[in-house]
Amino acid sequence: MFITLVFFFAVTNVGDKILTDCTRSFIEQLGHQCQILDIQGRCIINESENENDRLAKIELSKERNSNKKLLEDYYTNTLKHSNAVIFAGGAILDVISKDIAEKVWQITNIANQMKIPVAFNAAGFFGNKFDTPNGDFIKKALHLPNVIWISIRERTDDIKRLLNNDKQFYNCCDTAVWASEIYSVKRNASSKIIGINIINNKAYKYNSTYNILNLEELYWEIYCKIESAGYSCNFFTNGVNRDYEYAQSILDKYGINQNKLINLKESKEGKSFVKMISQFALIISSRLHTSICAYSLRIPSLCIPWDDKMVSFYKSIKREKWLLNTQNVNELEELIKGAINENLDDNEYDSYRKSVKNNIKNLCNKLKTGIL
Repeated sequence: MFITLVFFFAVTNVGDKILTDCTRSFIEQLGHQCQILDIQGRCIINESENENDRLAKIELSKERNSNKKLLEDYYTNTLKHSNAVIFAGGAILDVISKDIAEKVWQITNIANQMKIPVAFNAAGFFGNKFDTPNGDFIKKALHLPNVIWISIRERTDDIKRLLNNDKQFYNCCDTAVWASEIYSVKRNASSKIIGINIINNKAYKYNSTYNILNLEELYWEIYCKIESAGYSCNFFTNGVNRDYEYAQSILDKYGINQNKLINLKESKEGKSFVKMISQFALIISSRLHTSICAYSLRIPSLCIPWDDKMVSFYKSIKREKWLLNTQNVNELEELIKGAINENLDDNEYDSYRKSVKNNIKNLCNKLKTGIL
């Protein structure tokens, strides 16, 4: 089959690229060809391209995103030679972002008109207000007759609510749990360095359950406790520009040497990001795919959650005790020592990740036999 893989690929958030790379790798291992469709119509820029080519692609990306006809033409032209469409995973069931839900509907509907079957792979949620225009777009997309496979990584009750028993769904962990193997990267088992993953404070305002009033102060407290416990540490982000700027402002505010912040350019691609975090003994995580990639590398990660998806992941790997809050941060030294010294059970690790391979194999078989 020739498969179009849909997701946020031409973005700075490296987590999106990693899960797409992992999904694509498994599809190609099964003998299928793959092309990427960026859901927001952005052009994929390669590091080898010259400045003029980059600027031209940036301008085209902006033009598509601001012109519905151009964007629809991009979707149609990209899909016309496809045998199947797969949404790569991650927070694609998004009812918060301005127009992502509508774009999910557009792509799925265009594929339906072209009689191309569609699958959602290890889909995640962003927000829970389904009785909204965005919620309606997601519901309409999922109920189209060409959507013949749905697997989710979290929030079973919500997908049941959306599907209303009209379609079957499956549970599957995020594909990025295979990042270590996909990129051929192994952890540095002798490392004594702890990585602090920074996210900008706006993320914690989406969900009042995880609202942290002074995130800067929390990062500073974590840094001080790590240093006083005798560990060395570095700060890093997942590539998002506003995260990096926020990290710089924290280091500046508290007089921490900016050399402690790993340069954004060194972690903007999937493999380089995974190689970078492989050098840590433990990670304080603020983004889901930092936690997932750390798990892939068998590196413990304590997490400051800002969304249910993070809590769901730590529950699924049976490590809820690694979730941080303003209370247990006082016990950070003990939590770090406990996590570093805890051995990850091989059977537990293999069993959890197995759902990815099974899901993509079954998904592709279903698409192949279900071509409309």
